[in-house]
Amino acid sequence: MRKYHEDRDFGEFVLQKGDTIISNSYCIQNDERYIDNPNIFNPDNFSIDNINKRIGTEREIIDHSMLKESFSYGRRKCVGFRIASYELRIQIAKIFYKYKIELEPKDQKF
Repeated sequence: MRKYHEDRDFGEFVLQKGDTIISNSYCIQNDERYIDNPNIFNPDNFSIDNINKRIGTEREIIDHSMLKESFSYGRRKCVGFRIASYELRIQIAKIFYKYKIELEPKDQKF
């Protein structure tokens, strides 16, 4: 939730200084206008090449830093954020503790 800092006309609607803005990141992240096949996991959607292709287009909104935060942003961030991030670190540590993880040689072909 943010307070808008200037008057701005967006064609269909007008925001005035002091208006409150609430972003629905779930809807934006799952809108096919901004991302192809939003219900299919595809990490390539966020590759540097694809991010650069979206610059200057309507789809650029998907790369906004506030949309990358799955627990929201700022003072009103989800109270479970720290618990979830600590839990993730613990799970990663357990994987390294339980399994021997090695890097494959660069010259190996799959």
